[in-house]
Amino acid sequence: RATMLSNLIKKHVLRREKSVIADQLPGKEDMIVLCSLAAKQREVYERVLGHADFQLLSRSCEPCWCQASLSTGKAKMRKECHYQYVCQKDLEIFDLNLDDDEEEVQWSRCLFPAISQLLKISNHLDLIRVAPNDAGAKLQKVRRFAEVALGTSDPVKLQQSDNMLSQASDADCGKMQVLKKLMALWYDRQDRVLIFSYSVRMLNILEKLMLKEGHQYSRLDGETRAGH
Repeated sequence: RATMLSNLIKKHVLRREKSVIADQLPGKEDMIVLCSLAAKQREVYERVLGHADFQLLSRSCEPCWCQASLSTGKAKMRKECHYQYVCQKDLEIFDLNLDDDEEEVQWSRCLFPAISQLLKISNHLDLIRVAPNDAGAKLQKVRRFAEVALGTSDPVKLQQSDNMLSQASDADCGKMQVLKKLMALWYDRQDRVLIFSYSVRMLNILEKLMLKEGHQYSRLDGETRAGH
């Protein structure tokens, strides 16, 4: 009977569209909360933006130093002239992951690595520090960026802290300062809260914040076993 039933239903797709159950769903209200960078984060952020690798992007629309012009008489922008292509050997903190047959790539190849690093700085400074499980080429890449961003070569300051209270501190993290206040508000209202992050490292940091503040929580990530 199970085989007969399977053969019958596999020809069909059962689907319940959202419009059918729209009246059963709770209302949704989006509220965007803007978070300022903490003083230390801003210092690191501005130091990184001032680095030559990032200047390659932020100054891409400025006239090129050679003063070359287009056929229209308009000055060529840096991204159209001498800075149109970049080589890995000319970059200090960007890792372009070039293929063996690639010697140079367009300047726009740096956009994603730049945005990714700035996002880490905005979320938490420990995300750009060297993690205990970093090794090999990744270790060298992370350390190189951390030295430039943090303005130090001190191995202790370049390492992620293994102290729970240190990672749970919101002193150098603008987003955690705001989240801490919101969590207190939601706790008083007995709300249930879902915190989502693309970064497992950020989840680790947030977990320490929850422990420090005494909030009950359940965690779900790629390492959570079925049945938990």
